[in-house]
Amino acid sequence: MSSLFKYFPATYIKDENGKERNYALESIKNNTLWASIPDEFNDLFECAFYYTEDDIFDFILLQYPEMIDWIDKARNNWIERNKIQSDYANMQDTMECIKKRFGITCFSQTDIELLMWGHYANSHKGICIEYDEEKINKCKIVKGYVSYVESLLRIKVFTKEALEKAGIAMMFMKSKRWEYEQEVRAIATPVKVGDLGTTWEAPIPKSIRLGVKADERLKAEIKDLCKEKGIELYQMKKVPGQYAIEKIKIDL
Repeated sequence: MSSLFKYFPATYIKDENGKERNYALESIKNNTLWASIPDEFNDLFECAFYYTEDDIFDFILLQYPEMIDWIDKARNNWIERNKIQSDYANMQDTMECIKKRFGITCFSQTDIELLMWGHYANSHKGICIEYDEEKINKCKIVKGYVSYVESLLRIKVFTKEALEKAGIAMMFMKSKRWEYEQEVRAIATPVKVGDLGTTWEAPIPKSIRLGVKADERLKAEIKDLCKEKGIELYQMKKVPGQYAIEKIKIDL
């Protein structure tokens, strides 16, 4: 039975009303997960795509072969090129709007990646939650494995159906530089206009791992939650003599 892992910083912060909150603990208590819109992520090229003016000309020619003479002239006419670019500018806006209506929850296929603990779990002070992948599949989300590629998604077909398909595809594509994350994504919809994301109902976790540097307060609260919900609990430890960590089970 395969698992998906969700890293959390699990920090205690104060919200706009001055109330202390820990969103990781709230997620466990409420059996929910947060899905952020792509613009909130740390990847500058999140859900990015591109197209060229010649891609547009090629598409027009495919749709209207009889326009070949005009297209051949227009390719070398900067006025016509600018006009074509302007006519298709709304496509960029459409794709940006699509991105803002989807929320993404990021999982990993590994719980022992040091960079993940460093980047997403508050420098090993946070936690990593294990979920049963089969149970995630039954939730009201669309799940997919991220493909790591060398180039941005290039759009060459500009029909509504093709743009919608591209809008979904780009949510599961990232640069090869992120390959260490071994990412799996859950797409949740809809996100209300103006919101930064949405929550969705998630299954009870299989287990939770405490970071190597997790403090005693967090450990105590996580332990109580695990007892209450029947969740296994582990402490991450350094592996002697190696650049590696491992989990040690904690008796509840």
